Parts: sequence; C-alpha cells; structure tokens
Amino acid sequence: MATQALWVLVRGFITGVTKTGFVLLITSMLTDSINAAHRHESDHADEGLLSGIF
Repeated sequence: MATQALWVLVRGFITGVTKTGFVLLITSMLTDSINAAHRHESDHADEGLLSGIF
C-alpha cells in the first residue's frame, strides 16, 4: 500500500471518529434541552419543535 493511500485512510478514520463524537454530543444535548424546556414551561411541550430543528 502506498504511503499516500495510507494517509488518506488515517485522515478518514480520524474524521469519522470526530464526526461521531459530535453527533453523540448533539444528541445528548437535545434530550437535555427537551428536559429543561419541559421543566421551565410545563403548560405546553416543545419536543416536536426541538426535534424538528435537530
């Protein structure tokens, strides 16, 4: 395998791991936002709005 092809694979792996971490972080923050919005305004729910934005 050529050195250049190896670097492409390494960069792709690092990019994939980083993007996966961002998706997990955003997903966990979405559930926290829904929970905080529900505690703040208990008369109506905005789960659909927040999930639609996501």
